[in-house]
Amino acid sequence: MVPILAATGVSVVFGGFFLVIFILAILTSIFWIWMLIDALVNEPTPMDKLLWFCVIFFLHILGALIYLLVRRGNRTPMAT
Repeated sequence: MVPILAATGVSVVFGGFFLVIFILAILTSIFWIWMLIDALVNEPTPMDKLLWFCVIFFLHILGALIYLLVRRGNRTPMAT
C-alpha cells in the first residue's frame, strides 16, 4: 500500500509542476500578443511598426521584452 501512496504523491507533485508551467506559458503568450498589438498600434511610422513587429514575432518573448524595455518605456504620454 505504501508504494501506491508514494506514486500518488509523486504524480501530484508533477501535476502541480505542469500546472505552473502551463500557467506561465499562457501568461507569456498573452504578454507576447500584447506587445505585438502595442507595436502595431502605437509606433509612429509604418517602417517602425514593421520593424518592431518582426523583432517581436521572430524573437518571441525575448523580442517582447526588448520592445517593452527599449520602446515602450521611452514613450511619452500623449497630451489630451
